[in-house]
Amino acid sequence: MAAIFGSVARGEEKAESDLDVLVLGEELSSIRINALLKAVGRKHGRDIHASVFSRSEFEEMLAGGNSFAVGVMQQPMILLKGELAHGRTKAINAGT
Repeated sequence: MAAIFGSVARGEEKAESDLDVLVLGEELSSIRINALLKAVGRKHGRDIHASVFSRSEFEEMLAGGNSFAVGVMQQPMILLKGELAHGRTKAINAGT
């Protein structure tokens, strides 16, 4: 699952805003994903930061009331791939 969150998803971005991406999946490397996104960000003139977790790790964070996880789930998202955890329905699908 991949989704944009933060100022871009809320429609509040400015020229200097970064792009925040939540990535949930098994056996993913945060370092590798962020390295790949750095090149994409340079090409488009915007920093891209990925927060990468396994689904179970993120669900545990939610269950434990982790402020980052809860905050992400309470704000608008632009769903890029897959489905959100916990039956979240507030996401805006990319391309719609």
